[in-house]
Amino acid sequence: GVLKMQGFDSSRRNLSTIAKETQEKVLYYLLKEKNALAAVNYVKQVIDDLKNGRVPLRKTIIYTQLQKDLSKYETNAPHVAVAKNMQKQGFPVNPGLIIKYIVGKGEGTIGEKAKLPNEAEAYDSEYYIENQIIPAVDKIFEAAGIDFVKATAEKEQVSLKEFI
Repeated sequence: GVLKMQGFDSSRRNLSTIAKETQEKVLYYLLKEKNALAAVNYVKQVIDDLKNGRVPLRKTIIYTQLQKDLSKYETNAPHVAVAKNMQKQGFPVNPGLIIKYIVGKGEGTIGEKAKLPNEAEAYDSEYYIENQIIPAVDKIFEAAGIDFVKATAEKEQVSLKEFI
């Protein structure tokens, strides 16, 4: 059957494709396969792939909708910074527009590192791990009674019973 997700983080627009895919796969392993160890190992593999640059840039694109006029934003959130950049380049930017961006490697705030997908050369793996992947799966593991941080910190494979 098809796994329909409503009211879950994956239905939010501000998650990257890699975070949504990871969340869906974790749910699949836990609910359909009833294999918690496979779910933990899958997330560990995604994290390793991110750290080593093996995730395609297109899977790190984040989609966020502008809620109001650019002048009304008080913070320079990533999507706002990219929208301002788009406006400078002559693109019409209005409330309701879906902004696509990648958080790139480099120094600076998240807003300063946010780039249009065609301008990004590489993604910030730590940002995607800490702000996309882990938050997307942490609540699922918690609901399943699994201490994800402890499970991923283990170096050697051990019985999952130690984590539950």
